Amino acid sequence: MVGESDLQTNKDEWESVKDLLYGTTIKDSQLFEHCPLLNVQCDYLYLDLFHASIYFDGWTLTNEEDFYMFSMYGGTVDKWK
Repeated sequence: MVGESDLQTNKDEWESVKDLLYGTTIKDSQLFEHCPLLNVQCDYLYLDLFHASIYFDGWTLTNEEDFYMFSMYGGTVDKWK
């Protein structure tokens, strides 16, 4: 589990996550909007992304075309396509 609060960042932990994900391919993703929780399968890794911030946007998922999904502050989800 890796994360940070609205008031504190943990850059060193995020560097290790970047090393784990570099070169992997997203195989599948599922959004559970009632939580909101985004589950992403990258080769052999599974990421469960949740958003607890009340001040900042959270995770973002895009593709090479025109799809853009992100979690807003407060935990709501917005999609553009």
